[in-house]
Amino acid sequence: MDLGFETCGNATLIVYDRGIPVLVTDPWISGAQYFGSWMLPYRFTPEQLDAFTAAQHVWLSHGHPDHLNLDSLAQFRDKTVLVPHHHGGRILRDLNAEGYRAQEVADDSWLQISPHVRILCCADWNQDAALLIALGEQCAV
Repeated sequence: MDLGFETCGNATLIVYDRGIPVLVTDPWISGAQYFGSWMLPYRFTPEQLDAFTAAQHVWLSHGHPDHLNLDSLAQFRDKTVLVPHHHGGRILRDLNAEGYRAQEVADDSWLQISPHVRILCCADWNQDAALLIALGEQCAV
């Protein structure tokens, strides 16, 4: 894929620019959640697993373990972890304290993450967030 995205999980997208994975959203790649009551019903392809490893940025929408999955997040320690501007900033503070390279994404402002991909984060009062992704001149929600 030259420029686009692939859905591959609960809330996981892989975004590509010129064939290079530049962003992964809410990566839940392995393990059970909610005391073992919620499991992944699918397996990732070898290409998807390679793309996770190659992605430059990870975006986390909120703190529920099927979105901010600590077991899965461990494989992204060398990536830039993008978090919404949530009230109190606990997720950002905790990730930085654990050695992640976490960065807060301002609300309602486009952030260029690669030559042809930019994102716009919209956090809400409920400590969740939506992400708009512009691919070239196109925008996907």
